Amino acid sequence: MCHTDDMRSCDIVKALREDGVSQAELACRAGVSRETISRWESGANEPSLESLIRLARATGAALDVRLIVSEPELVALAEDQLELSPLDRLKSLLLSGWPACRKALSVAAELGESALLIGPAAAALSGGPQRPLDARVDLLVDYTALERVDERLFDLGGWPDGVEEIRSSGERRGRWRVGRAQLTVRTRANGVDDIGALHSRAWRIPLDRSGRARHLHVASVPDLLQIAEHSGWSEDAIYRTGLLAVLVCEYYRSEDGPALKAAAAKIAWA
Repeated sequence: MCHTDDMRSCDIVKALREDGVSQAELACRAGVSRETISRWESGANEPSLESLIRLARATGAALDVRLIVSEPELVALAEDQLELSPLDRLKSLLLSGWPACRKALSVAAELGESALLIGPAAAALSGGPQRPLDARVDLLVDYTALERVDERLFDLGGWPDGVEEIRSSGERRGRWRVGRAQLTVRTRANGVDDIGALHSRAWRIPLDRSGRARHLHVASVPDLLQIAEHSGWSEDAIYRTGLLAVLVCEYYRSEDGPALKAAAAKIAWA
């Protein structure tokens, strides 16, 4: 479970009790009184950071408080991007590369929920202002769905185009081509322990304006940032600062994905 926003201390305490832990039980685990938990949860009193960390540990969670500072120029560019629709954001950055990328996105949509968009194209769809180096689309797939995804790619006229690997980090991805579309498929990403959790936090982008219900499933901005920070692929380092800019934009709203502000507090269950 992941919570991202300008969270107050009382919001964090409430989030820690979402699995049905009572105030009394949480108090017992953390070594404080039930009244103390009640005052923290109501906002009557503010717990210290050390107390919040102790509460999180008592529920098997880890509290990650991140203060985000980004470059003003990138923030301004991200604000401009966020004024556009997700597909227009990517189109405006790729220019002549857009048709090939549009084809790759169409292929990704045909794969359904099994394929989660990550990488530079996903960052641009989310408002990141950096131009992807090429029109490729990167997909993260649970290993249990890999055979099904491969079969579907073959059905769509695709063919394998080699494998890329970083031996130092153990990262590996297979290249695919479907006509002019280029895609990569991987079953793991450094910094990601639970691909299913990423899927549950993903947001959907309608690919067609027609009546056909095809959607792209794009990793959330915090998850894209987590992947970028741990990735061994050089292109992932490029869009990291752009994602940080997206996090501080006033115009980043829930209809485009999770609502995020300058100071993001994240609770990630261990």
